Amino acid sequence: MNLWLYLHKRNSGKLARNRLKLLLIADQLNCSPELLEQMRDDMVYVVSKYMEIDGDRVKLGITRDSGTCLYANIPICRIPDKRTK
Repeated sequence: MNLWLYLHKRNSGKLARNRLKLLLIADQLNCSPELLEQMRDDMVYVVSKYMEIDGDRVKLGITRDSGTCLYANIPICRIPDKRTK
């Protein structure tokens, strides 16, 4: 049980740190967290028209490593076979 609590605390700290980074970068870009959430929802909507995805696990982020980049991690569950339609 103690190991689970240790890992959980470590993961929630990492998650909080990533959220804070995203918030700071969004603030520098003059982009509200609400706008990022709307973009995430729009991406889920568009991509789900073409393939089955896990919408609850979609992650949207902004990095400043080599310029400013928006990225999305969209887990794909299944790609339908278009030939059967």
